[in-house]
Amino acid sequence: MEDVVKEDPELVAGVDVAYDSRSGAAAVVVISMNDRCEKESKVFLGRVGFPYIPTFLAFREARFIFAALRRLKTQPDILMVNGHGLAHPRRCGLATHVGVVGKIPCIGVSSSLLKGYTVDLDRGENYVLDKEGKMAAKMIQTPKGPIYVSVGNMISLKRAAEVVTRVIDGGRLPVPIRLAHKAARSLLRESRSPMR
Repeated sequence: MEDVVKEDPELVAGVDVAYDSRSGAAAVVVISMNDRCEKESKVFLGRVGFPYIPTFLAFREARFIFAALRRLKTQPDILMVNGHGLAHPRRCGLATHVGVVGKIPCIGVSSSLLKGYTVDLDRGENYVLDKEGKMAAKMIQTPKGPIYVSVGNMISLKRAAEVVTRVIDGGRLPVPIRLAHKAARSLLRESRSPMR
């Protein structure tokens, strides 16, 4: 995959979706790559219209993600999605779908693998290969366990791993995805409040 992002991206966004039995809450958070400070965040709450089916997450989550992204005033250089890109049985996971449809450089980040196996290809550099031996993801060890970074759209695996590594702090998920996860969960809790 070819990189189209500028040499030193300034803004990276993370997106995540949370659910209860009826509703889905999406949040997108844009941070500065330099200081990891939040620049903008937007949320969207809607009714769930597609059931959870493993490996078909894009059909359930993409509409929530796009609704949250449309509310942004800031245009991020890169989007990180809590889901897979090429590291997917059909080599087209949520991050690929969102990146291609949204025409944005996109990275998939997940704490679990859907397919493939890890190998040490270069002095402690662990990659995920699919059953055909094609590179599917890079495993990055965080203080809280491994994550799997895969290409979504318009970015190489090498560059995607570099970007993700720059925005990892003490948690497992990269900062923008972790902030989006918290914001989505918070919106979902608020929507259940009897005060609403």
